[in-house]
Amino acid sequence: MAENKLTAAKINKLRKEIKGEATINRIGVRTTSPKQLTFGRYPDLSVAEARKKRDNCRQWLAEGSDPAIELKLGEAKTPKPISLWDAVNYWIENYAIDNRKNVLINEQQLDKWIPDKV
Repeated sequence: MAENKLTAAKINKLRKEIKGEATINRIGVRTTSPKQLTFGRYPDLSVAEARKKRDNCRQWLAEGSDPAIELKLGEAKTPKPISLWDAVNYWIENYAIDNRKNVLINEQQLDKWIPDKV
């Protein structure tokens, strides 16, 4: 049996100690201070998924990057791109109505000169 293989028996043995969370206690080489990285809770995160995340962390460490940062980047959602019309409408609603005298003329000009698919 491989030494570093995470088995169901080991998880059951460690479940009380780790309170149902799949964790890594040390990130980096032995000369660095220990860090704890949590992947998720045991019933929600399967053993196979925890192994995949562990392997990804090892790969990131081999590349020289911090797995905690890489996991956060992977979980971060990409924001919706803002279209030109979203920006124009934001400008009209939050600035032009209060600070411009000719808002209606500006809207008509923008409708005329800016295509809808931009």
